Amino acid sequence: MRVVGTVVEEESGKPLAGLQVRAFDKDLFFDEKIGSAITDDAGRFRIHCSSKLQRRILSISAVCYGVVSQLSRGNLLSVDFSLFGFDESPKLYIRVFDTGRTTLLYSTGKEIRKGFVEERFDIRISKHRLT
Repeated sequence: MRVVGTVVEEESGKPLAGLQVRAFDKDLFFDEKIGSAITDDAGRFRIHCSSKLQRRILSISAVCYGVVSQLSRGNLLSVDFSLFGFDESPKLYIRVFDTGRTTLLYSTGKEIRKGFVEERFDIRISKHRLT
């Protein structure tokens, strides 16, 4: 699993190098950092998700599969695992920080994406946010 994309200046389309992009999995109690990357000279970034997150998703999937297998023998057709706090797909958002890694320039926190193998974000940041 990975997160890829570009960060450019909105007005000119100029790539923004040296910015830090952080990816998060939004959870009920706290958001788990998936990984981070620095944009290159073309404004591109690539974040590979941690093996810890991948293992967690696979183990939750296995638990859910086992429960569904048991329940299907009793003719129960549908189970909503979110009621039990299980949700195997990550709820993904990213944050973009300045070159000093301290000032938040952009966030997709209100636009959560659910589940991914490769998720692409093409971010445009106003030059007014950069100053």
